[in-house]
Amino acid sequence: MRLVAEQMAEFWKLGTLQQQARFSLSRFCRTVFEAGNGEALQQQFTAYRFYKQENDERVHRWETWIGKETAAYQDGEWIKNDWVAMLEAARKNPRHGIQRTTGAGRPAAAGRVASLPASAYGRKKAA
Repeated sequence: MRLVAEQMAEFWKLGTLQQQARFSLSRFCRTVFEAGNGEALQQQFTAYRFYKQENDERVHRWETWIGKETAAYQDGEWIKNDWVAMLEAARKNPRHGIQRTTGAGRPAAAGRVASLPASAYGRKKAA
């Protein structure tokens, strides 16, 4: 339980000066583990981290991801989405996420644009 809370604090870059936030994460983990959902939380968090890293998507705020204590943390993104399934789907679908560049280190169209004739730009070829 503490390991998961520490991993979360590190993921969301919560430093030692942010004790209230770290305490909230620890309380969240304790509540989920005591409810018997510790393994599911670990799987969801691991999949969430990889999903966001591999797809270069914006990361949720930690408060949004865990949910509210008053709702027993059942309103957070950790339980609303099946992050394990989303990660598997993203890995199967190569069009998911941002478009990568070619091996030359530039967008694929850059080579085509550079080789267009001067007439394509509405100019006459200089002599």
